[in-house]
Amino acid sequence: MFFRGGLFRGIRRGHGARITVVGVALFFATAHMDVRHFLPIFLIGLVVTYARAASGSLIPGLLVHATFNATSVLGSFGEPADLAPAGRVIAPAWALAGLAGTAALLSAYHLVTRKSALCSAARELDLH
Repeated sequence: MFFRGGLFRGIRRGHGARITVVGVALFFATAHMDVRHFLPIFLIGLVVTYARAASGSLIPGLLVHATFNATSVLGSFGEPADLAPAGRVIAPAWALAGLAGTAALLSAYHLVTRKSALCSAARELDLH
């Protein structure tokens, strides 16, 4: 809520949507303080922040973030730790399911939000 709520709105008031999305995603990835996972966290930050920018609401971003995190958690139950290859924390099938679920949600929000008068009004409020 901090990144796509207060921070998003604060940056959006003075900058375009693209700069805002990239800036919030950078802050999001940096706040996770894990250099090894900076790129994947930055990419999910882009997706989630795009959902926020397109809809004008926190809810789509929360759902996309929850979907992504849920597949990571569920994937960790895929194999016993003593059978999993070293360094692998999530089964590839779960990773693909997470990506597919995230892409499906993002596509649905993109289709709905572009034509929605309510979302258009919410995006306008971000500018004030």
